Amino acid sequence: MVNPTIQRRRLGLALKRAREEAGKTQDDAAAVIDAAASKVSRLELGQSGIKLTDLNVLLEHSTSSS
Repeated sequence: MVNPTIQRRRLGLALKRAREEAGKTQDDAAAVIDAAASKVSRLELGQSGIKLTDLNVLLEHSTSSS
């Protein structure tokens, strides 16, 4: 069984990688989930959990063009 902290860190790294590959900033990501950039930072560092709705929005935002 994988430790939940490790899972959060892996997910956070994947989110950060996707955001950066899409050329988006933490401020861009924060705006689409109506949150502060510090929340996106905590998510990407695996320091906090993420709601499924926010995850879906961030993934869609990271894969959309523009």
